Amino acid sequence: MNPVELHIAEAEGTSDVVVTITDDISVADVFDALSLPSDTMVDGACIDSPATTSAVAVLHAGSELNVRPSSGPVAPSAVGFVDVAVVAGLDAGAVARLGSGMFHLSLTSNDSHDGWVVQIDHRELPLSHPQPWHRHGISAEVLTNKADSVLAISRPVDPEPSLSSTVHRPPRQRSVQAAAPVQIGDVPPAVREPAPLSWATLLAPIPIALMMALLFRPLFALFAAMGPVMALGRWWESRRRYQRSVADRDRTIGELRERVQHQIQVQAEIKSQHRWSDNPHVGVLWQRAVSSSVRLWERRAGDRDFMTATIGVGPARHPVELVEQRCPDEFRDLIDPMAELRGVPHLVDLASSPALGICGTRSHTVAVTRSLVMQLATTHGPSDLRIGLLCDQHSPSDWDWLKWLPHLTDDLVAHSTNELVANLSMFERKVGLGSAPSTGNLGGLVQLVVVDAPGADVAALVRASSEAEVAMRWIALAPEPTGLPAVCSVIAQVSGHEVLISGGDQPDSPAVVVPTGISTETAQAWARQLAKRVDPEATDLAIGSNEAASFLDLVGHATGSDLASRWAKRPVDAAPIVALGTGSAGPFRLDLAVDGPHVLIAGTTGSGKSELLRS
Repeated sequence: MNPVELHIAEAEGTSDVVVTITDDISVADVFDALSLPSDTMVDGACIDSPATTSAVAVLHAGSELNVRPSSGPVAPSAVGFVDVAVVAGLDAGAVARLGSGMFHLSLTSNDSHDGWVVQIDHRELPLSHPQPWHRHGISAEVLTNKADSVLAISRPVDPEPSLSSTVHRPPRQRSVQAAAPVQIGDVPPAVREPAPLSWATLLAPIPIALMMALLFRPLFALFAAMGPVMALGRWWESRRRYQRSVADRDRTIGELRERVQHQIQVQAEIKSQHRWSDNPHVGVLWQRAVSSSVRLWERRAGDRDFMTATIGVGPARHPVELVEQRCPDEFRDLIDPMAELRGVPHLVDLASSPALGICGTRSHTVAVTRSLVMQLATTHGPSDLRIGLLCDQHSPSDWDWLKWLPHLTDDLVAHSTNELVANLSMFERKVGLGSAPSTGNLGGLVQLVVVDAPGADVAALVRASSEAEVAMRWIALAPEPTGLPAVCSVIAQVSGHEVLISGGDQPDSPAVVVPTGISTETAQAWARQLAKRVDPEATDLAIGSNEAASFLDLVGHATGSDLASRWAKRPVDAAPIVALGTGSAGPFRLDLAVDGPHVLIAGTTGSGKSELLRS
């Protein structure tokens, strides 16, 4: 066996590892030469038998070798590091892991002065296991700059990888900390103002004092004059007590206001955390696709976030939630205005809106649409979402990456409205297909079609989908709002590096929102990762059919005499190849020498394991 040759190639200031292999080198030999474990992934896929798999068959120029994440002790690469991700901008999705130090982060390769300067202190870095996304939304800090992109810095995210390409969707985990409503507490009642000083009380004793001084002794006049003096003293004392009570009440209300302001800030921060934890950014979703995370396709029909996706990141507002039924007047200036949220995801809800219109420069609208489609394809499985495309003859290259998505349905891909209407009219009703209405809340399989055809009669498509009782959602693209179909209840206008969302249920006030878009290269790499995943609930996508396959057809012979002839001519050292079943490409065969030597047959009771072994 020839050894594996390694050398470092340097070009244009960069270095790379060049591996020279021959035909008789196995994948395990390459792993050993690079000091990599045997379960290292090649281009995101695991090699089942690296010792018997030829390296030439799976390795090529540009192949990526990644150490498979482990669910055991924390990986050294995650200790004392933070994840930095581009979460908004027209080329989002990049993720990097940084340790302590000062970094200049820029999205361009030139030595420009734009970007961020970030200081990471090793004393503040977490020294524990990477946390699942729903547990550490509190650590997501958002940074914006003049480059019109948004960075998020957070603790390392555990992609929660799965050991199987089949996605089984375990129970979802929600944010553990709830946002407590603001409680004002006991507000002291208003202090009653004392009665004003009465002039009658002061002047009435004067005539009496004069009469007593004239009729009796002058000393008696002093007794009469004591009444006004005492009245004046009582009035002064009541005013002093009133001012002191008012000061005490103002001090108490001031303390309550500070407490309420703090509760509003805490509530706004927790709301922001929930926005991030419930709506992972594109970097995290891409990691889930690469690692075949158990959290792939976790959103189901009936979930409150079903068919929602992030269209941009920016500040938002949220109404203050109050414990008390009535807000005291002294606190209305704090409670009535909506609370300011830091940079959070802004969402589009295609469950409640039949169509989304995106207008602006074509490169910008296509980038945002790519991001929306990939987010939905990562959070929703093929059993809940199917994707189609209506585009003219000049733009199919912009959507070539869609072919890798397991959600893509050929019946929903067309170049003209009439072609798609004809497909919808002949749409075959399957289990769970079209069980939901075309508008309102969705409860079944949803068909999402991207309309990138100027002048397309979307109204005819809506009528056809309604007649076929198919739940359809649309994303339409146009240069101007006037070019969007009337069915678009939500419109996103992408202008430069800002997006303005109008229509639908938009509680947030208009603000500067940076759109979230991805490049064609990112969409293709992302979609190719999803192509490897299997949705066991999408029964209509399974290879094969319910028809039984003949045993003789599997082995390629029509009669029993042919089998006897084959046994007689079979070489002694022939490969032990068996046919397990048939698919769209013909019989599926297993070579026990190459794929073995062991085969695990798994299944529930009565699924046919013994029948397969006998066959």
